[in-house]
Amino acid sequence: MEAPAGSAFRRTQSFCYIKPGCALGGGSYTAFVARESGFGADQKLDFHRAEHLRPVLIAMIRMENGQQPYTDAQIDAALVRAGVLPPGRPLSQSRTVRGGQAAATGTLGAAAIEAVQETFGPAQDALVGIAPYLDAAKWALLLLTIIGIGVMLWARIDDRRQELR
Repeated sequence: MEAPAGSAFRRTQSFCYIKPGCALGGGSYTAFVARESGFGADQKLDFHRAEHLRPVLIAMIRMENGQQPYTDAQIDAALVRAGVLPPGRPLSQSRTVRGGQAAATGTLGAAAIEAVQETFGPAQDALVGIAPYLDAAKWALLLLTIIGIGVMLWARIDDRRQELR
């Protein structure tokens, strides 16, 4: 079954620009959509481009419902179903990559602490006061690694649940 937002995308694709006094509800509707979307009322738009269609659709939904009942993921999924691909996010901003970065940081940090402990093994008697802190830091970095892996897995599960992958 198609989401209501998907049918709205298909209806709006027949318009080339927002025209004051159009059959969609007159000047107040047009003024609201223009103000909310950031486009001028007479500005020509290409609704086959997500950067034009998405803000207009969100403004139309807000005007017609008085609120925004759809999540960004639902809007993006409706865009895809309508044949309009949303602009891609840089990979470095994805939840999966950020989780991987956290896991890598935790792993490298724990390895560095282990190397420091092995290097100063003979001098450990002099560093007895620091040893508990190094062990605590290793556990904290291990926890960071586990959290990072959890974020990566959750991002994939969440994307699959929302049918984005």
